[in-house]
Amino acid sequence: MEKAPAGTPSCYVNGVPTAACIEKGRKLFETGTFGGNGRTCASCHPASNNFTLDVPFIRKLPASDKLFVNEQVAALNELETPLLRKYGLICENLDGFPNENGRRSCVMRAVIATEGLATSISPDTGPFDGDPTANGFKPARPVSPLKGTLGWAGDGSPGDGSLRSFAIGAVVQHFPRTLSRTPGIDFILPTEDELDAMEAFQLTLGRHADMNLNPDPFAQNKSFNCESYDGTSASGCATSPVFQLKAMEQLAGWRQQNVFTGPLISFNDATVTQGQLLFFGGIPSKPVNGVPTNIRSCAGCHVQAGAGSASAPNTPQPVGNRQRATGASLSDASPACLTEAQGIVYNADGGFGAGEKGFPANQDGSQQGCASSFSSFFFPGGSCFKEFRSVASGSATQPPLSNAAIADASKLADVGVRKAIGRQELCGSAAANDQVYFTGTGFFSTPSLIESASTIPLFHNNIAATVEDSVRFYATTVFDQSASGNANRLVLDDVTDGQNHSVNIVTSLGAFLRAINSLNNLKISTDYIVAARTAAQTGNTREKVRNAKLALKRASDAMNVLKVGGPTTRNYLGGPQNLFTSAPGVTSSILAAQNKLTLYGSTDEGFGRLSSADLKIANNQVAAACKLMLSSEAASFCPDAMP
Repeated sequence: MEKAPAGTPSCYVNGVPTAACIEKGRKLFETGTFGGNGRTCASCHPASNNFTLDVPFIRKLPASDKLFVNEQVAALNELETPLLRKYGLICENLDGFPNENGRRSCVMRAVIATEGLATSISPDTGPFDGDPTANGFKPARPVSPLKGTLGWAGDGSPGDGSLRSFAIGAVVQHFPRTLSRTPGIDFILPTEDELDAMEAFQLTLGRHADMNLNPDPFAQNKSFNCESYDGTSASGCATSPVFQLKAMEQLAGWRQQNVFTGPLISFNDATVTQGQLLFFGGIPSKPVNGVPTNIRSCAGCHVQAGAGSASAPNTPQPVGNRQRATGASLSDASPACLTEAQGIVYNADGGFGAGEKGFPANQDGSQQGCASSFSSFFFPGGSCFKEFRSVASGSATQPPLSNAAIADASKLADVGVRKAIGRQELCGSAAANDQVYFTGTGFFSTPSLIESASTIPLFHNNIAATVEDSVRFYATTVFDQSASGNANRLVLDDVTDGQNHSVNIVTSLGAFLRAINSLNNLKISTDYIVAARTAAQTGNTREKVRNAKLALKRASDAMNVLKVGGPTTRNYLGGPQNLFTSAPGVTSSILAAQNKLTLYGSTDEGFGRLSSADLKIANNQVAAACKLMLSSEAASFCPDAMP
């Protein structure tokens, strides 16, 4: 938990926020309009939809909902675009508010789920990657000197980039009465105490620690070159596209090395376990002359499937959130390429950085040139990027940095460029014959994957409809040609395990991502049930109803992510139809919990009739489902049954 900001101690006791402060933050988050257009933080981050927006949820909202205030107030017509209703994309003026040539200056982004922030927003304050890639371009950048990696690219919070400042940016961006955005007239900025309270509340949402998922915590940083998982030569790997997975029974040996706290999560489902092995052990990457030559581990960017990046080789502890350029903004499914975006969206998403209006290229103020070709934006060998050196004393354009490690003069931070790209070059010949503008470095923060399956669509621009689609993205040419892809995309052909069974990579990875999401939702469901039961015991019916409804939503999500239409065959579009069929009690236990929570109906009146005993039974059914998903060694991860 973050310490109390200087001069504002009322929210904290010994550096920890009080229950009253957290509750104040919740009420501000859910109902605070800050003198604006009627929107609240919950307009885009509703608890009833896992603190994010998606099209099915948006379609259920009445036309009077303040999310659609741009349709209700003429002065706010350009606050959003039609892409909000159809694609769940909101307008973010990350590169400045003034319109240019009468065109919107915002970029279109998905609404990031404000959960698990305690595990995902600490920036990587280390140096750039030590060695450039083959083309001279570094594949990952820390977002220093920001305090947090808020939003999709470390640009979601103004000023210092902290979670505490996040609300300021939200009010200015989303709450104004007019697009003049005049403080005191169009909105009232949050007070210091209000910022403290909303920060404290948001840090309580979701999980507060990473799961212990990596069966071989030292494998994520190994440099694989056609090797098997234990580092020995894999016979035939150099000449065959089929990579031999390490036998699953050797998981037992890997557990001996685990240094993370808590039990190693291991599952009672073969497909999920195969996905777990692939996620941490590695996946064959781009072939040379048809032959896979490398292995890429998902854990290199997502330690424990979270937002932290891998640390130094052979040390499994993660470092902070590290930015990467995967090329997702250059996808022909990106917002600028949508039919509805023609004539509306002119600013594509360049990620972190202020572009040409930012810091000078070098300490002496000299500027770098910028190549004009399309590919040079994300893959330029450095020619299109301006950099400044962070020095301890600061300068006219760069304030002093408080972190001594960041202040070292050898650390660099990019501000990027502003670059025009033909829409047809980006989207294809059917697109309008005009230009879109990228401003920034092309780098985005790393999202946590644990929450992903129930917060679809995915990526900062909603280009992946399912977790399986997100896996497929890393086999695309767009990723291959990006700075982080580095000509090394994934090869998603079937592989075989140690028992010579065929394993579908997309299916298996999707199953693993769904399983960890289900576990997370089950734990959150019990958190809400505990809160509802406490409210029932103290006679607080309103809080009992609120928490019971949220508990039901999370239990439903936990089951739904495990059952998505489509057969479990290669290249199918959906997700696994039935995971944990070998543990059928998972589904029946969740259903029993849902039935108990809706014993008197799914209205507020019905939830209000739930007794403490009803809620205890619901909790124990959810806890039982969690335990049934896991091996006996991992069962202690799950919530305990209520006595």
